[in-house]
Amino acid sequence: MATRSMPAIRALVVSDMHVGSVFGIWNKSFSIGDSALRNPVQKVLFQYWANLCTFLHHWKPTSLLLNGDLIEGLNHRCGGRYLTTTSMTEQAECALSLLKMMPIRDVEVYGIGGGDYSRNEFIDSHQMIVESLGGEFCDDQLFLDAKGHTIHLSHGSSTAFVYYEQVLAREGMFADQTSVAGQIPDVEILLRAHWHKWIHIQRAWKGEADRHIVVGPGFQGQDEYMSKRSPLRLVPDVGVVLLSISRDRVLVDRILYPTPLVREKAVKL
Repeated sequence: MATRSMPAIRALVVSDMHVGSVFGIWNKSFSIGDSALRNPVQKVLFQYWANLCTFLHHWKPTSLLLNGDLIEGLNHRCGGRYLTTTSMTEQAECALSLLKMMPIRDVEVYGIGGGDYSRNEFIDSHQMIVESLGGEFCDDQLFLDAKGHTIHLSHGSSTAFVYYEQVLAREGMFADQTSVAGQIPDVEILLRAHWHKWIHIQRAWKGEADRHIVVGPGFQGQDEYMSKRSPLRLVPDVGVVLLSISRDRVLVDRILYPTPLVREKAVKL
């Protein structure tokens, strides 16, 4: 008698929503005071989010992985100038309302913090979001066993001004070194974020298994930091990562949307 194969894990990976930034997504139904404050970039991002939620009703995720920077925090770099709200509580509640738009009832949820590790409130806000969804939270990293495939979830890695792939290759090398030393499990899938870029490196690893090193896109337009540092290079990707994992196969995909433009028109001379 043939045995029925177990259904695959369908993991949705979301990161870098930066709710609270005027360049980040905001729920049109979440009001501050008398009205919901949204600008054209946020309106476009919310349309993308609604489209994503519609897709997910058909794709039916079984896991939700939240890879940090779901809220903006206080944005000390710019003195809080580019914030929809300075309240991290309001930012976190809005982020939670957006995530609850997704079909995630009875879905396993795992999440970590993000880049602003200097403030307890930032980490506590992420913990509130994850645990409000019935999930498991860890400050900085998680190891997950998905049908025998080990996933390492961490928000960021060292930076690269041009050659992102070199940095990610080093991440794979460090994973092998620490695994051989017995300090961590063998990691087959490395999930990163922070760069707001979609990057997927797949290479031969062990036997028939490939290693996947993935950087996920965000859900934020080009903010003031990107435009000041390198406006033509730091153009963010907008979207999410999709993982389909069975006992013998790992498939990595993504959904990407056009980056909303903060400055749409050229100035005529």
